Amino acid sequence: MEKRFEPFVSACERAFQFLVDEFRFQPPSAKQYGYECYVEFDRDLQTVSIGFGDGGLPILELAIPSSELDEPPESHLTKSGVLRSRRIPALKIEGEFDPENEEHISQYLNRTADEFRRVEEEFISNT
Repeated sequence: MEKRFEPFVSACERAFQFLVDEFRFQPPSAKQYGYECYVEFDRDLQTVSIGFGDGGLPILELAIPSSELDEPPESHLTKSGVLRSRRIPALKIEGEFDPENEEHISQYLNRTADEFRRVEEEFISNT
């Protein structure tokens, strides 16, 4: 993992810790693919993934068994032999995001976590 992603990873871990503490998600794992970094929280066959790449805003995606969604499966999301689909929640995040400013990163991800918790309450609490 490149050092430049460390503030993003740390801020994600803090902002989304409620998934682990309250909703049975596993502690996060961080992965880098080229110029992008992903912090993922898994619960059984569900994954909450927060991704960030050069020049863009962080994006939150869900990977859910295809049988639970009306979306086509994506083979790279297969987990334990189960086909999964991607769903991007409709989050409205206000405020600035400066990827060079650790405070902005943290504030933006805190707002994202709050909005995710509000918009996806049913998904999050479905244990």
